[in-house]
Amino acid sequence: MVSETPSEPRFSCSECKLRKVKCDRTTPSCARCIRNGDVCHYPTVRRRNAPGMGLPSRPKISDLESRLAELEGKLRTQDHGQASRSSELPQTPESFGGGSNSSSSMAWTGRMEQLPAREQVDELTDIYFAKIHCTAPILHPVRYRASLYQPPHMQPPMCLQYTVMTLAANVSSAYIAEPFYRRARKYLEADEMMDDGYNITVPHIQAWILLSHFEAQQLWFSRASISVSRAVRILQMLGLHALDAPHGPTQRTLLPPRDWCELEERRRTFWAGFMTDRGTSATTGWPVLINAHQIQTRLPASDEDYLAGVSTEPAPQSFQDALRNGGTERSSFACRIIAMHLFHECIDSNHSNPLLPSFSALDAEPFWMRFASLDQGIATAFATMPAHLCCPENMHDNDAVVVNLQLYTSTICLYRAATSRVNLASEDGTDAPPRLPIDANERVQIAAQQITTILAMAMDIHTRFRNPFTAFAAFMAAFVFIKRDHESGTRSNMDKVNALMDMMVTIGSENAMTASLAVQLAHELMKTGLDPLAMNKVYGLMSMMDQHVPLLGKESEKDGAVVFCPMEERFGKTTH
Repeated sequence: MVSETPSEPRFSCSECKLRKVKCDRTTPSCARCIRNGDVCHYPTVRRRNAPGMGLPSRPKISDLESRLAELEGKLRTQDHGQASRSSELPQTPESFGGGSNSSSSMAWTGRMEQLPAREQVDELTDIYFAKIHCTAPILHPVRYRASLYQPPHMQPPMCLQYTVMTLAANVSSAYIAEPFYRRARKYLEADEMMDDGYNITVPHIQAWILLSHFEAQQLWFSRASISVSRAVRILQMLGLHALDAPHGPTQRTLLPPRDWCELEERRRTFWAGFMTDRGTSATTGWPVLINAHQIQTRLPASDEDYLAGVSTEPAPQSFQDALRNGGTERSSFACRIIAMHLFHECIDSNHSNPLLPSFSALDAEPFWMRFASLDQGIATAFATMPAHLCCPENMHDNDAVVVNLQLYTSTICLYRAATSRVNLASEDGTDAPPRLPIDANERVQIAAQQITTILAMAMDIHTRFRNPFTAFAAFMAAFVFIKRDHESGTRSNMDKVNALMDMMVTIGSENAMTASLAVQLAHELMKTGLDPLAMNKVYGLMSMMDQHVPLLGKESEKDGAVVFCPMEERFGKTTH
């Protein structure tokens, strides 16, 4: 036992005093500090604890305990929400059609998560740019691929990455598209619910547009229409419809583009949304969402300039100038935009003014003026078509096939609308004298023949039919031949009908939209008596089709127009 000496400390050490325990005041360190490994310090004067020193008071402890309980409750709520979101997403790498490496398992981490294995991402990205990109050339192949190797915060949003993989997996036998699609939707919807503006970006517009294409291919037409609506509203919010306005956008919601290539990507994104909006309206009969008179964004430049990242040609035309004057210097993408717009306008001309009596003389004049304008527009589009898009010389080119098919289909729809109006107005006795060209029926027949020739000569026909409007063109051509033979009482066009039918049945085995149109074509052949056994050709397709899938391409009893997507038959039967 240590004896007391005059040098014994007068006060307990700081550590013992802080813990309110007895100190043996042994120097240089008390027994407790030695045992606990603490630094032992003896004060030389007595002093009260400074504010904030020592143990907190009882009221302060209670306040800290309450705050801690509150934070723990918030943490549990957040963990539960993340767990519920994760449970709605596929969790195993096998669900993506890839390998079983556990490193590719995907755990939710907020905005970003671990993607599939790098080899899978690269393979699907390559498939997308090889087979899908040509249908909507909005992403820059080099820049997009390079961005995938950037740090996470500099990569494209997860929703866009999964959308690209969705479309690629849809055309690959090695992958299943549905899990990728569900993840793309979840990320888009999660970003949409954020309140920090993260979701208001050009890549999100691109994701909604591309995802709507996948949904339409699955015959989820109402869901695809809503996706298009989201894309259109966001691109309008960002001012993509006025990128080339003379005095700039009225409200700047985007930073200026870093270079010409980024400006061109924004233009292409807008026009892809425009085309999808026009296509949706044409096939469903719903109003368009983009007013053509408010567009102040120039048409896209050539693909070559876009890939090079430098504009080497004069500034692209405005949309209005291209409609009025055409132009042989237009890019392939620009020609597709004009063709889609004319297609929509020709389909829309079927619909008379609902506020006026059916086929009344009051709206006869506007109808025939519009007919003449569209007829001239189609003629101008053919006359000024760039040489690299003319058929049959360029059957190997996807854009050439699409543009020509769409213009010929527009001709059929326009003249069928005019012929139907003349026939019904004659029965009603209220319409003005018709102004239908004498050779109207011949023009329709020639257009149908041209469609048949293009499809017979086109290369990689399965790829061509991934575009829904290729299937619609084939159907409309066959429909014209069937109507002609039925009305004339001959079978002079049946060889062409059978050739188109066989093509659609073959492609329909892996293309739901083409399958539905083939079944509808068989119904027409059976109904007209031209081929009572036509349904035998499509029994195999019918056995594979979902019972909720509608028959596309029905003829309207009101005005004779062909309704591509009869939406009214789907509501109430399915959630798509």
